[in-house]
Amino acid sequence: MKRLALLLLTCLLLVSCGGSEDITSDSGVPVEPTATVELKQSLLRGVVNRVDSFQFTGFQDGAPIFGPVTVDKAAAVRVQVPVRVDHLRIEYLSGGKVVGNYDQDVQLFAGQTLTIEEPLINLLVATTTLDRSIVPTGEGVYKKLTYGPAWTLQIRTELAQAQSGREQRRVALACMPHFSDVHLIDEENPLRIEFLRDLIGTFLPRDDFQAAWRPQEMLTCYVIEAMVQQVNALAVGPITGRPFDCVVFTGDNGDDHQRTEITRFLTLMDGGLVTPSTGNPDLYEGVQDEQQPFLPEYWHPEPGPTDTYKTMYGFPDYPGLLTAAVQPFTAQGLKTPWYTCYGNHDELIQGNFPDHAALAPVGALNQIAAGTQKILALPFVFQLLNDIKNGVGTDAFLAEFTDPLNINVKEDWPAFIGHWTDPSTMQRTVTPDPERQIMQRADFVNAMLSSPASPGPVGHGLTAANAASGKIYYTFEPAPGILGIVMDTTNPGGLDDGSIDIDQVNWLEQQIQSVSSKYYDSNGNLITTSNQDKLVVLFSHHGLETMTNDLPDPSNPLGQRLLGFQFEPILHRYPNVVLWLNGHTHYNRIYPHPDPAAVTNGFWEVNSPSLIDYPHEVRVVELVDNKDGTLSFFTTLVDDASDPETGTPGGVLSLAAISRELASNDPQILNQPGGLDFQIGQPTDRNAELLIKKPF
Repeated sequence: MKRLALLLLTCLLLVSCGGSEDITSDSGVPVEPTATVELKQSLLRGVVNRVDSFQFTGFQDGAPIFGPVTVDKAAAVRVQVPVRVDHLRIEYLSGGKVVGNYDQDVQLFAGQTLTIEEPLINLLVATTTLDRSIVPTGEGVYKKLTYGPAWTLQIRTELAQAQSGREQRRVALACMPHFSDVHLIDEENPLRIEFLRDLIGTFLPRDDFQAAWRPQEMLTCYVIEAMVQQVNALAVGPITGRPFDCVVFTGDNGDDHQRTEITRFLTLMDGGLVTPSTGNPDLYEGVQDEQQPFLPEYWHPEPGPTDTYKTMYGFPDYPGLLTAAVQPFTAQGLKTPWYTCYGNHDELIQGNFPDHAALAPVGALNQIAAGTQKILALPFVFQLLNDIKNGVGTDAFLAEFTDPLNINVKEDWPAFIGHWTDPSTMQRTVTPDPERQIMQRADFVNAMLSSPASPGPVGHGLTAANAASGKIYYTFEPAPGILGIVMDTTNPGGLDDGSIDIDQVNWLEQQIQSVSSKYYDSNGNLITTSNQDKLVVLFSHHGLETMTNDLPDPSNPLGQRLLGFQFEPILHRYPNVVLWLNGHTHYNRIYPHPDPAAVTNGFWEVNSPSLIDYPHEVRVVELVDNKDGTLSFFTTLVDDASDPETGTPGGVLSLAAISRELASNDPQILNQPGGLDFQIGQPTDRNAELLIKKPF
């Protein structure tokens, strides 16, 4: 009878913001004393906001004596349980599905209160790196991946001191996932230049082009889809629980300045049927299959002839991977409005080369891209130079292809095209595809404008005016009281690093001034206005570190372009500029930028990683008012929805997991100083709270 009486307690739970009530039986007679389990939302970093109920089960000597009892979500949860419960299980439910758990031995006695602390939470899905990371494991050259320790939150106080009690005072102002460098790749495109990467993938005379090919490139659609699924599942900021206001992409949406890539990117973002293969949709036709000529410098996942990646770097066979990589699937689509930015891979062929569209023969590169011959090695003439002296042919090829002012190739462009298409150049045949067309700026904008109204916004920040002018920069409001300014830092002259043109800088200053009650002019004079203050957040592809490209713009060769060290002082004149989100580097970095003159409070620069190279992550950025004269920006890194363990290729999450594993073993990443650690950065470059004084 005692056991029966205890089980009757399952319907007598208290859910409130404080206090507890006496628990009685159905007859109104008080039962024996109980203990209390207290679950505080403030300790769960917003985990509670990702679930709709909790399920409690108590055990005594291995047998369940209490529950399972389901409790609705609330600001605080207090559950009374029988005395002498020695093991407690709490399951977190979302839509009836278990999404996390607490499963621990406990010692509960009459009148005792047990508070469940955040470190005991083990989320199973919709997780961030605050809950667990993904790390290499094993002793071989080629390492698998597994779950590892959480990356703890680091408090950064270079620009302001942290005041005690802010956790209880803070108010969320905005929350936005930040994607950068997703690099959707059409690896079957004949215009791609995989051959510019060295035979073993670790060195080139011009290291700008080491990333000309990666072993995981055929899987980009699946990685992007897996991340969209994760962001949709997360839905809210992991620190504040604020629902996402928007998603922002800071450039390199595609990889090769090509229509097929942007078309697929838009389908992934908006939802719909994705066909990962161009040309023949049922057949992989890149550099990694068994077609002749077989080149050992590329990794070939099928069993058979060996290659450099298998012999030198321990890469495994993945039978069926190339067949699985071309299977169509239905994309979920983002559930949050999203905005786009322009990157060097959106502007230039493979992120480095102008397309010379106006040179004779007109449209030659488009004809190559849409055609049937995909070259696998340097054109014959340039290869001869390489054979005579290592690297000379590569440099000569790059000099012709990158020439921004058409000085070298203007008279010899037909000859250059002839080298590319000459039968003596090592080639393979692919299925032609007329959609493999180089995109001009207006084409990019018009593609965004063709995107549906949901999740929106139409154009994703861009308008018909941007298409007409070719100026791919604009403003938007991520949340009330915040002005977002999207800049274009790509250099149309060529090469991957960026800069910003003076006309855009003048426009930028006008936008900032319109939401600033005070700022400083170029002479250091204080200017006051009647304008209503807003916080200013900047978005661009390049950051200060990579704004080093002073090549002239071919359409405006006399126009001034500012580099990072010239641009930063302008920003310090505006107190309301507090945060700058960018990418391009493919690694995690966070930089404080104090004002050298100590006139303004400075700003934080947050550089986020890519989805093509390790670690395959995005950031969730949360802006918070601490109500003590400071703001905090939280920068939480998120892995995609796939598990780290890999198996037989098949399905979106399986292929995304394989891509992450391949990326973590890519020689060009491992052989750089610092290897994988260089990519993920220091703990202070990952999950951080960035404090800054409130500017108004």
